[in-house]
Amino acid sequence: MATDSQAEIAASVAALQDLGPGYDQALGSMLVALPVTAIVLSGSPGVAAIMLMALVWVIVGIINVACAMRKYPPQ
Repeated sequence: MATDSQAEIAASVAALQDLGPGYDQALGSMLVALPVTAIVLSGSPGVAAIMLMALVWVIVGIINVACAMRKYPPQ
């Protein structure tokens, strides 16, 4: 069981290194947007809440596209 866990961790680390630095920022922005979405929808579900949730995700998308378009130096 411990060997399986170590292999999974090693595979995750290798995959993260292959994805590059932009992946961390995209994942971070999505992890921020998920709780914000939950808070917005739990407050008062309705048209305004859905519009606010859509705005949050559009902003997250813009941030992710801007980060993806940024040029990173070769490693």
